[in-house]
Amino acid sequence: MAYIIVEQRRSLIGTPKKIARVARSMGLGRIGKSRIYRDTRALRGQVRKISHLVDFKLVDAKPPGFQEKDASRSKSSQLKPNQASTTEDPTSEE
Repeated sequence: MAYIIVEQRRSLIGTPKKIARVARSMGLGRIGKSRIYRDTRALRGQVRKISHLVDFKLVDAKPPGFQEKDASRSKSSQLKPNQASTTEDPTSEE
């Protein structure tokens, strides 16, 4: 599996909001901040969109200290089926 290391090199000041949102969604926001991601087509599209603001490097091996996010630990998966929120319709008459 390949990985991409993305490091912000230029400021977001003066960039269009759409481009700044892409950079922030990637966890960037300050010059010198870097993030490591799996190499996917979606990520490459994001990097292409902000390529004038960042430097990136392709890495074949898993970088040391890289931790995968565990999707099974999200809040929505921690709810048990019987804990689903039930809201009553105030217009219904019983």
